Amino acid sequence: MELKLVYRGLRKVSDWILDGYFSEVVVEGKENVPVEGPLVIASTHSNDMIDIAALAVTVPHREWRFLCFWAKSDMFKNPIAAAILRSSGAIPVRRNPNKASSRSGATSGKSSPSKPQTSAEDMAARAALFGSTTKVLDKGGVVGLFPEGGSYTGWRIFQVLPGAAWCGVEHARSGKGREKKGVAIVPTAITYTDKAKFLSRIHVRYGEPILLSSYYDELFDPEVEPNVAANTVVKKITAEMEKRLVGMTVNAPDWETICAVKAARNILWGDEDRIRLQDWVSINQRLAEALGPASQAKTALVKYHSLLYHADVRHSVLESLNSSDTPSPPILSTIARLPLTLVRFIAFLPSLALFWPGYITGRLASKAFTNPLEEEAQCQFKSVGAGLGIAFNLSVILGLLWRAPGSALKRLVFEGNDHRSLWASFGQGISAAYLGVWVLAKWHNLLVNQLQRASKTFDVLEDCEGLSLHWPNGGPWTLHETSLSCYQPFHQTEGYFGGWGS
Repeated sequence: MELKLVYRGLRKVSDWILDGYFSEVVVEGKENVPVEGPLVIASTHSNDMIDIAALAVTVPHREWRFLCFWAKSDMFKNPIAAAILRSSGAIPVRRNPNKASSRSGATSGKSSPSKPQTSAEDMAARAALFGSTTKVLDKGGVVGLFPEGGSYTGWRIFQVLPGAAWCGVEHARSGKGREKKGVAIVPTAITYTDKAKFLSRIHVRYGEPILLSSYYDELFDPEVEPNVAANTVVKKITAEMEKRLVGMTVNAPDWETICAVKAARNILWGDEDRIRLQDWVSINQRLAEALGPASQAKTALVKYHSLLYHADVRHSVLESLNSSDTPSPPILSTIARLPLTLVRFIAFLPSLALFWPGYITGRLASKAFTNPLEEEAQCQFKSVGAGLGIAFNLSVILGLLWRAPGSALKRLVFEGNDHRSLWASFGQGISAAYLGVWVLAKWHNLLVNQLQRASKTFDVLEDCEGLSLHWPNGGPWTLHETSLSCYQPFHQTEGYFGGWGS
């Protein structure tokens, strides 16, 4: 078994990101991933590098199943860079096989555009293109692919490219054909409840595998020209893969439907955490189908969603203000909850002392390196930036504790029984620090959502001062319909799939 030290290190960082940034990660379909043999994980791709981290962390049998991903071959020219990339599981390819494989005239070198390739030349060029991938699969390796061709935020799966299918076909044709164990292609759906939001949730579903061996009769039919047979099989596998990916994800006719679904979901469940992740996709898909292409309910929900978005407030906050059975103004019920909120805040302070730089560095990293409209790129910079800020703060705190007079940390490392070695003492010190950080992280994540909601409630009350949701006729600051005309549904612009994800 290969060491892949860089891969193991990156996977550990991925563990920290998923455990720290997201509140829950649920994995289904582990039984669909073979324990051994050549494997292609064909996954949805809506959250940039976080998708790679999610696959590396959640793939079954991860102790010996190391994921490999495509990387440009130019990055392997430097020997040191090549060693690092190979240790991380990168596979060198000259260009994106997803795109090149769809062009029958692809070649590995210079060719005249006026002279079309023969079938044999086409097969040889494609075999060379997938050569490195085939070597990985020959060893029973795992290749992770994103057949959508890129990461985006949209209302449905827009395309599934044939790269994953060609991986399996070229692997089958590279050796002894029927005698070689066929590749299993596992369609995988990664779903985020709100991919850019801190402490949102992830659902990973590994679907039933598509076995290349079931297409061998057609692929190796002696009466059919090999390249024609290969293209036919690739089209069938790609169509089947798209069908399964669509069945495991939320797909709507347009962006307005996604916005309406989010508003309806918030009204029906209030807090989205009440919805089990196992039911998330099915519930959202049923809502999308129920709303229809043009209905009054959909129009009203989109307007309500737009108003919430522009006001920067959640439906659950408004619901909490208006949920009292008593005729008292919401400010009174909020003040009644103030003592409990104050106790929670005091209990939150120890963890805040460690994590406060992460809020700053995470936000700065997101603003510096991402377009605010590209939701799929924000999480990776938020999580990594926050992690670096927290790590720096932790090193400062440990340094101060070490230098403090009569340091308990220093005594733990250097003082003790004679039979203890220095390394054992040092290990205990590191373990104590790690355990302390882990406890503070769990404590922080337990309280931060409740305090954030309380803070948002006070902000809403401050903004709505003089407006009571309980007084007859809505009080003196009632918003009339004409005042809401500016909050129109968000319209999708060409070439952009950003906005508000669900």
